[in-house]
Amino acid sequence: MKQTPPPAFETRIDVSVATSVLVAQLATHLSPGPADFILDERVHTLSMQRQVQQSLSVGRFETRGAPGEFHDIGRAIFVPAGVPLRIRSDGLLTNTIRCFFRPPALEDLLGEEIDQSRNRLDACLNIKRPAIRDLMLRIAREIETPGFASARLLDALGETLLVELVRYLRESPADGNLRGGLSRAAYRKVIRRLEEEGPPPTLEELAALAELSKRHLTRAFHETTGMTIHQQLDELRFKRATMLLDDPALPIAGIAARLGFLSGSAFSTAFTRWSGKSPSRYRTELAQIRHPRGG
Repeated sequence: MKQTPPPAFETRIDVSVATSVLVAQLATHLSPGPADFILDERVHTLSMQRQVQQSLSVGRFETRGAPGEFHDIGRAIFVPAGVPLRIRSDGLLTNTIRCFFRPPALEDLLGEEIDQSRNRLDACLNIKRPAIRDLMLRIAREIETPGFASARLLDALGETLLVELVRYLRESPADGNLRGGLSRAAYRKVIRRLEEEGPPPTLEELAALAELSKRHLTRAFHETTGMTIHQQLDELRFKRATMLLDDPALPIAGIAARLGFLSGSAFSTAFTRWSGKSPSRYRTELAQIRHPRGG
């Protein structure tokens, strides 16, 4: 992987795990302020932001010919090998999971070279496939808290992720991203409100922020993100919950309140649905990994 980062831009690889078709990394990126840089990957790379507050960046692929327009970068992006991506970032600290696909696994499954037309590339700046986001989160969780037969599970998840990505590349519209989504200003207002701690906003509140009807907001949000507002809220609450559970000084009841749940039991039910583990079990397993016995 080759990057041309701005001065003082730092990337730390926290964990790296190899499977049969990809290398998955959990990484932390920090820039002290707004940044403009080129990302030039040597292998096909799928990345997704994991922190609660999304870095609201824009980007464009630097292909031959006249430069194209900058587009909003979503939480999940795909960067084909050898296609430079110029990114303008707001400088927010980001935590990402990055999956580097071993060549030629992707091309073999796709059956052809990746279409590098501008519209097809623009569709890679915001991967609107919930299955891909879910798989990447599952891989990240397994890397952080590995369970029984972890290597076998990661191999299976990697193969599934490869298939879902190829499906996305084959099915993405030839004329670029779907039209009819939220404006940049409206999306940023809505997503920042969803990221706040405490009780979640009502649909009426979000519609007022976006200056749209509830129906229009619901449709436009899905067209922009590939998710419903409720799915986005669940994802953000889960990310914040895992971050808070990493602090043993915080009681679970207090975490539930900070996330806007009416009770600890309601939070426990939601967290178990999200992760397959209760909050207390997740915290215990995380502590065992952070501080193994005899270590």
